[in-house]
Amino acid sequence: MCYEIFSKPSFFRLLQRIDQEIATAAQAAGCHCGGALHRAAYPRKPRGVPAGLRDGFLSRLSYCCAVCRKRITPASVRFLGRRVYLGLVLALVSQRAAGAKSPLWQALKIPRRTLERWRRWWREDFRLTPLWQQLRARFMPLVCEHELPDSLRERFEMADLGARLLHWLRLLFPLGTRVLSTAAEV
Repeated sequence: MCYEIFSKPSFFRLLQRIDQEIATAAQAAGCHCGGALHRAAYPRKPRGVPAGLRDGFLSRLSYCCAVCRKRITPASVRFLGRRVYLGLVLALVSQRAAGAKSPLWQALKIPRRTLERWRRWWREDFRLTPLWQQLRARFMPLVCEHELPDSLRERFEMADLGARLLHWLRLLFPLGTRVLSTAAEV
């Protein structure tokens, strides 16, 4: 199954490198007001990270504009917004086949209510996101929306497990960003 990826530190380091590249590009682009972006990473307590790699996942790359003070948080292949679990965990454990008997679900001690909420998010909320509204027409034949995420994941069946999961996470990574309010508005 896909859970063997959790025994490969190189995959998690690759996710960190991709996030760093995305963040570097966002910083180089600067703020919409023309101001420079300064590093303002914020702490995370992610679940689903192998123990030896936890240090690389304790912060989310983010920036603060030197002029308008807006926070810019680039997209991430590691995190999906403010969720506590890694995006990889959300994608893998939400699958129909990854029910209550899956080794990952049991190892991470994910509450059944959380798992049900994730599955409901895929079937209901994900379908309404602007990302999915743009992407769904690209898949032929059409993805069965009532069977998400399984019907979408099946489109990424490749021989290499890491490549398959990476394509999956790159598809979802725009969901992991949002522009936060300015310091004065908080």
